[in-house]
Amino acid sequence: MRSLWNGQVIADSDDTVISRGKPLLRRRIGKLGGVASIRGAHDLPMEGASLVLHPRGRRKVNRDAAWYYESPSSAAAQIKELIAFWKAVTVTE
Repeated sequence: MRSLWNGQVIADSDDTVISRGKPLLRRRIGKLGGVASIRGAHDLPMEGASLVLHPRGRRKVNRDAAWYYESPSSAAAQIKELIAFWKAVTVTE
């Protein structure tokens, strides 16, 4: 599966999980490109701290449009290294 934003592939992976109807891409297996920066944020009680990604494409930045949990809490271990997207990022096969 591929994640696209502003005409550019920002991530792709052969290992995708569907959670709550949304595709999540496994970061450690896939390729992550077109990312302006990564910063820690969104520390949630159940999941733990996420790393927020800022995809970029064609000289534009889509702030906070993707995130993943590098070290989630034990209660959320199944989402480790899965990237979630929103804010006009589309995921296709």
